[in-house]
Amino acid sequence: MIRKAEATSTIAASSSGSANIWFAGASRGSVTVYYNWMTAGGDIGSGTKLFVRYFHDEDKWVVVGAECGA
Repeated sequence: MIRKAEATSTIAASSSGSANIWFAGASRGSVTVYYNWMTAGGDIGSGTKLFVRYFHDEDKWVVVGAECGA
């Protein structure tokens, strides 16, 4: 399952941080997200819009997309 999210902390490449999960236009709470897959873009800043996916084999939310920095 893929969900929209927004980083609530800076997330360093190959590390984890926190993000609010969004569903039906509202924040549904904070989860730990892992930025361990597509890390070539550098760190993710707080407030960055994300797509995260829950991987059952890893038992965690993983960043699969992030908005580009300005």
